[in-house]
Amino acid sequence: MINYFEKSSEILDGLYGATKHKRDMTSNENMKRLIEIFGVDLSKLNVIHVAGTVGKGSFCIILDNILREANLKTGIFVGPSIEGMNDRIRINGDFIPPEKFYHYLKTIVDKINELEINCIYFEIVTLIALMYFADEGVDFAIFEVGVGGLYDSTNCFLQKSADVIMKIDYDHQNVLGNTLEEIAFNKAGIIMPFDTVYVYPQGDNVIDVIKDEAKKVDAKVKVLDDKSMRIGKTGTETEFSYDGEDYSVSLAGEFQAKNAAMAVWVAKDLNDRFRLDISDEAIKKGLSEVKWPCRIETVKKDPYIIIDGAHNEASAAELKKYLLGLNKKVVMITSFLKDKDYRKVFETFEGLNAEFIVTSLVFKGRDFEFEKLEEAIGDKDGIYFIKDNKEAYKKALELYTEDALIVVAGSLYLASVFRDLILGLKHYN
Repeated sequence: MINYFEKSSEILDGLYGATKHKRDMTSNENMKRLIEIFGVDLSKLNVIHVAGTVGKGSFCIILDNILREANLKTGIFVGPSIEGMNDRIRINGDFIPPEKFYHYLKTIVDKINELEINCIYFEIVTLIALMYFADEGVDFAIFEVGVGGLYDSTNCFLQKSADVIMKIDYDHQNVLGNTLEEIAFNKAGIIMPFDTVYVYPQGDNVIDVIKDEAKKVDAKVKVLDDKSMRIGKTGTETEFSYDGEDYSVSLAGEFQAKNAAMAVWVAKDLNDRFRLDISDEAIKKGLSEVKWPCRIETVKKDPYIIIDGAHNEASAAELKKYLLGLNKKVVMITSFLKDKDYRKVFETFEGLNAEFIVTSLVFKGRDFEFEKLEEAIGDKDGIYFIKDNKEAYKKALELYTEDALIVVAGSLYLASVFRDLILGLKHYN
């Protein structure tokens, strides 16, 4: 039997090697050229384009669930890959089949080699998603921005059904800017003429930038009224009310209630604007059946293990808030990519009643030399430095007690590695 994951990996390794995940943040003209070369008809797609620093992936998955429960055929492009290289491209919740991923990939790579075009990996997977969704005729295509917005590979549409801008915070400052206003400007770059823009409630300094950019292209901005939202109990599920109606989303953390309220609001507004048939029953069922790996995901109950992809200060603060609410001792396995502000993330985690196991994270072109990470964090009580991932997990099990929990956090890539390790899985990412 042909292993299409292995064949796809061979193509990508041959094309990129260690540079697979580098990207150009100064232009997306290459992406537009690729779309023209392959004749992708973007007018076939009703696009919902989602930017932001925190919560954009969760929002995409929640909205996708709601639309599917309303019998709409959905395509969704999210990242990074957690359960295999094909998991970021889905139709009706199902990953693109490995053989289709391979055939699209081979078609694209053969052509760019013939034309001697240099492409980044993210451009290729974005193009696969565009071709697949157009070929399969989805009702809505939800695209999560990779980094920023203005020059992101997903920013290739001239007309969209909706733009969504989630919470904006500090991340990727080396390419997006050092102030929230600069970051907001870059993310608002997804706004096209006459778009409808849905904005997560946040500081006026950020919202004013988004409104200013929208005004330049006659786009309409709507901001979620968080005064109409109340958050209830939170555990492995989170209860909340929005606009007088009670809901429950099958994700942990107060912040997921806010992401879910955004999805409810956008779904209802899309329902009115496009005369869809999204019932409140479909919304509630969609919320109750969301699955989103590595987002405060309980992967084991004995021992109690939570995996989360928190990798910036904002997401680390949300995880910390959730863990403090559990009132348990924490044994945390952590590591970071070298292009992240690991100091602020680690300082946030240090506010927990925790012991830390710092391990290695190998990720093509972006991994931190372990010895340098050890030197940067420093020799402190309650911190163990164990390079080997399997040995780090063994140490966590040694430190675990009945009144504790093990947490893996610091990077979505680290979360993916340990999810596979703990659950005994193997994925081609």
